[in-house]
Amino acid sequence: MSWVERARRMVSYHQEAADFIKRASKAFPVSAEHTQLLLQLWIEADLLDSVILPLLDEINTELIDGQGELDTKRGVSVQRSNAPELSGTNAEEVVYECFWSLDWTDDRSISVVLSAIEDGVFYVRSRGNASAYEHRVGYPVSIGGLQDALVATFVAESTVI
Repeated sequence: MSWVERARRMVSYHQEAADFIKRASKAFPVSAEHTQLLLQLWIEADLLDSVILPLLDEINTELIDGQGELDTKRGVSVQRSNAPELSGTNAEEVVYECFWSLDWTDDRSISVVLSAIEDGVFYVRSRGNASAYEHRVGYPVSIGGLQDALVATFVAESTVI
């Protein structure tokens, strides 16, 4: 995506992002200042759609005989800061997330999660629902790294007892 198209999409998403933050502020310590971060996250998610969805669809087709259901979601949560030594406390930080998931039974699913924390750091991980297995992919995302994470997560999820 060109830088001009990125700007165009960010402007087109702005009202939706502002509304998202307004709704999220009822349950989380978000602020209007996070709008720019949220816009960047959503644009990055748009770019990753074309990488992640085909891989999940291939898992669905090749490994679970088309029995799965693909879904995408956006969310916000609060997590304990990874750098409490810098703040001197066990501070929590807001995390904005985009999820791509493949569910194939009531408890078996794998997800790819793109997250952005308040200070602008992005990261990607895959995780399994029943297994609680997580695998960091790295950012920016490489297709090989994402495939490796999905393989490991799928195996963990498919073999959990």
